[in-house]
Amino acid sequence: MRTLLSLGYSSLLRWLWLVRNYRPLKNYLHHTHGIREIRPILTCRWHRGSKYFRAVAVDGESLFIKMDGNHHLLENEVGAWTQLRHTTADASHFLGIRFFDFTGEYRVVALEWMDGEPLSVFLKKSQPKELVLSIIRELVAILVELGRAGIVHRDFTPDNLLVALSSSANPRPLVLIDFACAVIGGVAPLDRFVPLIDLLDLCNGYKPQEYLWDDAYSCLRIYELIDQATGVVDTACQAQVVKRLASLTYSFDKEAAEQVRMGRFETKDTSCE
Repeated sequence: MRTLLSLGYSSLLRWLWLVRNYRPLKNYLHHTHGIREIRPILTCRWHRGSKYFRAVAVDGESLFIKMDGNHHLLENEVGAWTQLRHTTADASHFLGIRFFDFTGEYRVVALEWMDGEPLSVFLKKSQPKELVLSIIRELVAILVELGRAGIVHRDFTPDNLLVALSSSANPRPLVLIDFACAVIGGVAPLDRFVPLIDLLDLCNGYKPQEYLWDDAYSCLRIYELIDQATGVVDTACQAQVVKRLASLTYSFDKEAAEQVRMGRFETKDTSCE
């Protein structure tokens, strides 16, 4: 009953926000960024002030627009994309940012739209072996690019890996999304804006320890999931990922974090390639 009440309350808050802000948001984006159409999507995943929309620009391009109650997390997403763009020759494993706005009435990041579905959904269906093998190989390529950029994604899970549908124009079959909590160059000052309970839940089930994140470890857990769902294994790719274990990690001491809650976390055991 408590869960149902909570869900109902959350739905009410989303509805009230849309009633109050939907038209002003459309007008703002139209006049400031040339957005001609916008509609809310994934409302069941709106949380901590985050909101998602599909939009169409005046040139006809489809966009994914992301808002957050804490714009610092959006800034982190832009920072991660900027770092990846500077260090990765081919950034098609990550959605490109079309524009961002942190100074106006509505703080937003607009990314290119991709017709895709989460890997968690993809694995529930019967899939061709060659397509599954390509997903396995692309996971290695994504890890390499994260390592080159010195980024620990920290939420490297099947829900944040999009598999391109046949209608997608993206040249890669797999894309990693949501860099809001990524660690760039071993630093995560924005953690002070995120409740510890949310950090505890971050990458839950795909990290080696409570407050330790290792994207290579997450990848191996995903390989296990792929094996269970499809029976497809690539030992060469697994070996490459095993070699990357503990080469790029991020962790902190929970007690120290609580003591310096309003400042930067005192990290430990942080390493970059």
